[in-house]
This record gives sequence, C-alpha cells and structure tokens, in this order.
Amino acid sequence: MEYTAWIFVCLMFVVCILTIVTTSGTTPGIKDIFLGRCRAYQELLQPYPQTVLDCNSTWVQFEASFVGKDPCKLTSQDYSKFVETTLSSVPEDKALFWSGTYRVAHEYADAGKRFITLEDTLLGYMMNGLTWCGQTVPPGVNYKNCPSYNECPVTASTAFWGKASSQFASQAKGTVTLLLDGSNQTRPAYSTDSYFAKFELPALSSDAVKMVKIYVVHDINQPYRETCENGTLPALQQAVKNHGLGYSCHDNPQ
Repeated sequence: MEYTAWIFVCLMFVVCILTIVTTSGTTPGIKDIFLGRCRAYQELLQPYPQTVLDCNSTWVQFEASFVGKDPCKLTSQDYSKFVETTLSSVPEDKALFWSGTYRVAHEYADAGKRFITLEDTLLGYMMNGLTWCGQTVPPGVNYKNCPSYNECPVTASTAFWGKASSQFASQAKGTVTLLLDGSNQTRPAYSTDSYFAKFELPALSSDAVKMVKIYVVHDINQPYRETCENGTLPALQQAVKNHGLGYSCHDNPQ
C-alpha cells in the first residue's frame, strides 16, 4: 500500500473513532489520533506552506504539557513550547476569527482555501474535538473523568486553547476577519469572556494588523437580535479602536 493511501486509511479510521466514541475523560487512542492527523495534514491537507514537523517529537512535546499534572493547576504557559513550535505563521489578510459561528465560519474559510481559522492550521487540526487531562498518579493521564469548566475554570483544554488562540492571533497580518452570530437568543454576539476578547484581540499586533473586518450573520427567518449598530457590537468596535486598530462592520455580507 502506498504511503499516501496508508495515511488516508488511517485518517478515515480516526474519523470513525471520533464519531462513535464519547467520553468524559481523555479521548481513547489520543496518541494514534494525534499522530494520524499530524501525518495526514502534512502529506495530504496542508492548505498553505507551513513548517514541516516531526510528528513523534511533536507528540512528546504535547505529552510534556499535561501528563502527570493536576489539570486544575495548568496554565497557558504549560503549553507554550508545544504551541509556539507547532503553529506556523498565517498569510496576510487570511486570518479568520469566529465566536458562536463555528459551522458557517469553517464553510466560509473553505478548509484554508479562502481564509484560515485556527482549526485550519496543523495545530488546530490535530487538537480539534479532542479531550485530554492529566493526573498526578500513574499513568499520568485520566481516561475516566476530566474536570468540567465548572469544576475548575482553567482546565487542560481551556489552558491550551487560550494559548493557541493567542499565538494564532499574534501571527495575523493585514486585515483580519471576525464572524459573529447576531441571532442567538441565549448568548451575545460579543462577550468580554469570549476567546476573541480574552486572548485574540489583545494578541493582535497594531504594527502588523491594520483592520478588523467584522461580519455579523443572522439566521434565515429569525429576528435580528444584534446588528452592527446595536447590542454588544458598539462595545466590540470600541474595544478594537482602543487596541489601536481600524475596523469595519457589515451585517449579512454576500
């Protein structure tokens, strides 16, 4: 079997595992999934030039970030080495951020062909959808129960995604795009507790980034809960302005 075909089979196997397995602990087979995604992305999927990584060494770095550690005591710094060596630069004008718009944002990004979300990078692709946490007793990984956000606000995964989001934003250049949901009845389009507010906006370089282009999308046949002119959007625009960046806002762009 040719190498690329072997990778494709492994990838399909990984997808099947993720589809049928649900767990409250570390994802079963996480190492195999991690390595399979790492190889498949670099051999088959890579949407733009990035640093070529050795997948086994990258796994060792990831393990060192959380294995044997209390998940409630992790910080973003525990993931610094792993994230900073794995996440490559982002082409100019291609960075796409989202909040509450996962599906439409990734359809719009088109797997990195039009825009690039964090999940379209090698780092995000490897980690998306996985659950993991360590423990201080052998084997160092908890496969039964990872703490929820309510049990400890800084968990293994939130510490990671905070660091990854910040690093991704720090690589952005030119115009960046932010896609928000203006129809959600249970959460605001913009929140100061969102990843964009806490990690991504503060990491945007005012020297490298010139403009934040905000798109507010609405569900078909649903009321407009928020638009560029009302709700939480004026506060977002002020936060962007305070960060020294230009901005534009568009409701339901074509």
